[in-house]
Amino acid sequence: MVTTWQAAILWCGRIAARDTVHFMRWLTKQAMELVMPSGGRLKGIGETDMDGFLDAWEADAPAAFRWGLVAGSALVMASPVLTIGVPLPANALSPRKRDEHIYKLSMHPVYMVRQVSFIVKMVAGLAWGQDPDIRRDCGVVAQGDDPGTWRGSF
Repeated sequence: MVTTWQAAILWCGRIAARDTVHFMRWLTKQAMELVMPSGGRLKGIGETDMDGFLDAWEADAPAAFRWGLVAGSALVMASPVLTIGVPLPANALSPRKRDEHIYKLSMHPVYMVRQVSFIVKMVAGLAWGQDPDIRRDCGVVAQGDDPGTWRGSF
């Protein structure tokens, strides 16, 4: 039998887990918007259906890849102090400083830093390129529905 105390601990654990998932999604979206902002005539990733893409991606991607995206997002957001010497989160920087931070992060001398930030850029590029408006503006034929043929084939 579960005591009131145990039930309270379980309830708090569920709340903490739910809030952690929401925070990781927010962190991922913020980092993806930093590495792929809008510019010129093309819209940025923040103007696409990131939630829809991330829901499908998280359902299909291996756990290591999902955790790599979260780790890369945390690195992108927390590392301006390493790249440009500013002790602020990346989303609090001016647009010019954000661009400088992302550039220096992608050219960092430590391979793992570059690679983890690349994961964020790659997933952001996949989400951006999947958007039908972006595909139309770039003159690329819209994708059809995902046939799902690769799932479970390995």
